Amino acid sequence: MQPTHCTSDMRWAAERLGPERLAGAYAWRSVLDSGAYIAGGSDFPVEDANPFHGLHAAVTRRPREVPDPAGSPSSA
Repeated sequence: MQPTHCTSDMRWAAERLGPERLAGAYAWRSVLDSGAYIAGGSDFPVEDANPFHGLHAAVTRRPREVPDPAGSPSSA
């Protein structure tokens, strides 16, 4: 999984996925609660390779430089 996808996708995810699919998108807690391990990646060169950016995205679900857009997974 690439945690930064959550923060880079949030600008368009609600519109393209719709409310039902968005509710289950980026559901890492469900994966962890099932006993699985998550090995986060960067998906470089699509996303920044800096591992701290991935950690920030995984923990906060908020963009690093801009306010959280309305309707993002982190505001649900």
